[in-house]
Amino acid sequence: MAIETASLELPPQSLVRPHWRSVSRDALAEGQDVRITDGGGYVTYGTIDCATPDGSLVWIVLKDLGERRIFHGNDGVTLEISA
Repeated sequence: MAIETASLELPPQSLVRPHWRSVSRDALAEGQDVRITDGGGYVTYGTIDCATPDGSLVWIVLKDLGERRIFHGNDGVTLEISA
């Protein structure tokens, strides 16, 4: 019995890993995907739901938890966007 391999192949976009880069918090925009790191280590990632104009407060919908969280500029986390 032959297995149809075409149905098992991953779509090309899933094979591409994004490159992440740090940006100033005031450059963050609604709808951007962000990676959240703590001391250089990966924590989680999500999508920006809302941010204050200066970026001091950023609400992010976390992909792995399915919830919305707020991050303050003094929380010690780094927000990186896909390049």
